[in-house]
Amino acid sequence: MESLLRRIDQSTILSQCIPLALTVVILGILLTVLHASLALLNQIPGAIPILMVIRPADVLVGATIYLKTEIDFAILIGRLMDLYPGWRNRVALEIGSALGNAGGTILIIGLWVLLKHVDLLLALDGAYRLFGTL
Repeated sequence: MESLLRRIDQSTILSQCIPLALTVVILGILLTVLHASLALLNQIPGAIPILMVIRPADVLVGATIYLKTEIDFAILIGRLMDLYPGWRNRVALEIGSALGNAGGTILIIGLWVLLKHVDLLLALDGAYRLFGTL
């Protein structure tokens, strides 16, 4: 194993291809997890289903927000890669970034699905305060 890692360290092509291949694998895994999470959230009774359709207007709005935050994030990642050089650290940064991004996306969508019926929650709270029980 050590000889394989040393070979990757010495080869410019391998030190670029390995992180790119791992990025594609992580992308596939996280897309599957995101799709499964959306399918699970669509099973919540009474919830309005999340449409799994790509609409150009939504893509433009999302891309605008994404590009703004991505510039700041690229500066941060660039500084971290400068502090921690090497393909192994690059892989760790990419995987950590991808997992954090996917986890945050799933969390925000989950909160949106659960809390978009706040008026229903307020009505239940009012009934509980009025009648003391549901």
